[in-house]
Amino acid sequence: MTRILNAKFGLDLFNHPYADRGYTAGVGSAAHRDVARQAVRESLVLLKNSNNALPLSKAGTYKIVVGGKSVDNLGYQLGGWSITWQGGSGATTTGTTFWQALQQATTGTNIILQNVGTKTKGRYSGDVGIWVGGETPYVEGQETPRRLRSVATTPAS
Repeated sequence: MTRILNAKFGLDLFNHPYADRGYTAGVGSAAHRDVARQAVRESLVLLKNSNNALPLSKAGTYKIVVGGKSVDNLGYQLGGWSITWQGGSGATTTGTTFWQALQQATTGTNIILQNVGTKTKGRYSGDVGIWVGGETPYVEGQETPRRLRSVATTPAS
């Protein structure tokens, strides 16, 4: 909490709490999206790359099995607070889902793709497995602290 308050004081948000709507026209523009893509490139973290498994070869012959409810859902991949206040499901803005990007990247190769979506309890066979996570829309506000207090004070059964 201290870090958040320090950041808000540093940005003078308590004296100027509202956004400058003069920038609104630039939201979603090509320049705006370029900055967003650069931020994603700089913030991606590879947790473990055993035996130099990545990057995947485009010249190889193998099968990629992809799963997760967000694999082909742009709204969930963007998460809440993206284009609209709460985010949304599906094509909430112009963009490319992970599944679409993977299909584009493997066109003309010997790579086989299988999208299992949310059917992750089946038996699937592949050389590479990828799970795509995302964030479903939700509401934060006055109700959130009440719900959290309710959950925190409810005895475990």
